[in-house]
Amino acid sequence: MEPFISEEDLDSLIDKLKDNLPYSCTMYNNLLLHTRGIVDAHQFYVLKDYPEANVILYKGKIIENNVGVFSCESEVNLVMSALLSTDLIDWENDLFCHIPEYLVSTIQSIIQQKNEEMETISIDCDGYMTSSLNDDIR
Repeated sequence: MEPFISEEDLDSLIDKLKDNLPYSCTMYNNLLLHTRGIVDAHQFYVLKDYPEANVILYKGKIIENNVGVFSCESEVNLVMSALLSTDLIDWENDLFCHIPEYLVSTIQSIIQQKNEEMETISIDCDGYMTSSLNDDIR
């Protein structure tokens, strides 16, 4: 059963993420760009069984292998469980972007699990560290 459902009410997601700034800044800014009509490049998903969770996944509409994930650090296990069971992601081809540093090793672990039959695998997952977010949010 697919753990993620599409979310159309992006304003409610923005309100959720305000409480998690600066950790949520990349997803927050991405959502702002979409709600203001500046871009329409991603479809956003939330957890079907945990609507109160701060777990947000986006998948590219134009570049379909572009995937982003945000959660609070306390929800990493929830994210891992959902990512292991989702059919939204092509684990051999998708590119993960804007991942908080505390999710990088989790996503790398899932990629390895999903691709254990492959002889070689290249895992590049660029994350951002909260220590680089000490400047004021503008």
